[in-house]
Amino acid sequence: MSLGIMGISNKIIYIFCPANIATGGTEALHQLRYYMEKIKLDAYLVYINVMKGINPMPDRYIIYDPKVKSLEEIEDVESNIVIAPESWSILLNNFNKSKKCIWWLSVDFYDNLPQKRIRKLKNFVKILLRMKEKEIDRFKFTIHNCINLCGSKYAYDFLKKQRVKGIKYLVEPISKEFLEYKNTDNIERNNIILYNPAKPSDIMDRLLECNEFEFMPLKGFNPFQLIDIYRNAKLYIDFGNFGGPERIPKEAVFFGCTILVGNRNAAKNNFDVAILNKYKIKKYYDIDLVKNKIKFMLDNYETNINDFEFFSNKIKNLETNFIKQIVNIFYK
Repeated sequence: MSLGIMGISNKIIYIFCPANIATGGTEALHQLRYYMEKIKLDAYLVYINVMKGINPMPDRYIIYDPKVKSLEEIEDVESNIVIAPESWSILLNNFNKSKKCIWWLSVDFYDNLPQKRIRKLKNFVKILLRMKEKEIDRFKFTIHNCINLCGSKYAYDFLKKQRVKGIKYLVEPISKEFLEYKNTDNIERNNIILYNPAKPSDIMDRLLECNEFEFMPLKGFNPFQLIDIYRNAKLYIDFGNFGGPERIPKEAVFFGCTILVGNRNAAKNNFDVAILNKYKIKKYYDIDLVKNKIKFMLDNYETNINDFEFFSNKIKNLETNFIKQIVNIFYK
């Protein structure tokens, strides 16, 4: 199932993106517009929750040369397409004529889950009032009457369980700065263990309390600093929730780290986190088991890194495959 837009000369694609937020999800939305333009599609970002007097675009996304339109500039006509991340799919209620897409960058943040509706409703009403809508049909829109684009197998499987049709994979690459990095010199790695403090877990707290390893939190670094950190470390660990494939594990492997994760959510399948099962710990709450695995991976880095070649090559091909997916979805 495609959007059937080949030959429509005046089509415009609008991509909703939360303003002033720099996350893997918002970067993916900037990347989508950037790569669409590369294949001559007329695509624009539409920032939502814009604060007056503040630039809605995080500075680091200037590399994607974003073209922007406001909510008020969107033309709701049959030739146009509106794309919303799953966390803001409720915005698609407002469009009757345009072709509608949800891009599932996660599952856990889907705004039409009951526990998410109240949180989003206040902002949703404000946005529609700005668009001068007379009536608000809050939950008329469903995932069954649009194109569903999946950034992970985890999301794909979720939609299959809902008996949703018209599902397509759309898996974004890692950051442009990382892909353009050219230095391939070998460097000596240290017994440094990287982790993401934005993904807390009980086992991570206990590991930090043990003071047995040298941990480095990945927080407050720009992409170029991150590259140096990845290239000096041996291991990245993540026992938090995997709402999608996650960018940091892919970045770490791309720059030569091994990774160790909890066998949960998206990390369970070998499409989203394409590593051997022996690096996915089912009993990730067992601190002795985890510590022994960490020691093994640090002591045997030179051998273990070969096990990550498949995942590394997959990450290298994400950009090419992303462009192919865009073509297959939006041109055929």
